[in-house]
Amino acid sequence: GVFAVNQNKTEQISSRINGRIDKLYHKIVGEEIKAGEPVYDLYSLDLYLAQEEYLIAIEQAELLGGKNIISASKNKLLLWGLSEKQIAQLEKSREAKITTTIYSTVSGTIVEIPQKEGDIVAEGAKIYKLADLNTLWVETQVYANEIGLLGEGKKVEVVPDAFSEEATEGIIVFANPELQMQSKINLV
Repeated sequence: GVFAVNQNKTEQISSRINGRIDKLYHKIVGEEIKAGEPVYDLYSLDLYLAQEEYLIAIEQAELLGGKNIISASKNKLLLWGLSEKQIAQLEKSREAKITTTIYSTVSGTIVEIPQKEGDIVAEGAKIYKLADLNTLWVETQVYANEIGLLGEGKKVEVVPDAFSEEATEGIIVFANPELQMQSKINLV
C-alpha cells in the first residue's frame, strides 16, 4: 500500500475577498501553520473601502448615536477575514490600510500552495491546503478473493518498508465493494 493524507482531516485557507497576494508567509510544502499566525498579505481595494466604511460608521455613531451601522460594517470586515484584534486596532488608529495581513483560523501542515506572490485572487480562491498528518491513511490493493478477509472495522498491522521496526496498528475504514472491469483488484 501507499501512505496518503486522511481526506477527513484536511482544511483550506481561502481568500474571502478579491485582491492581490503581496506576501506569502509560508512558501514551502511541509511547513506547519498554526491558527492565529499570519499567512498572507492581501492588497485589496474592496477591503480598504470596507475599513473606510467602518471608520465613517464609527464617526456617524459618535455624532448621531446608533450602533446598527457600526455592527453591520464590523460584520462585513469579519466576514472578509479581519480578526477582532485587527478591527480593534483599526478603531484605535482610525487609519484604513490598502494591504492587510490575513491570519489563519486553522492549523495543519501545508500540502498544497496553488497561489504565489503577485497573483490576483478572487473570493473563494484557495491559498493553502492543509492536512493533519497525525493520522494517515494507507491505501492498498487487494485481490477480489481476499476482500472478505479485510472488511471495514477489522484491525490490521502496517509495516512500512523503510521502517520495518515501527509497525503500527490500524483499522480498515473503507473497502471498495465495486469490482473494476479488466481488474481483479479492489481498493482498501
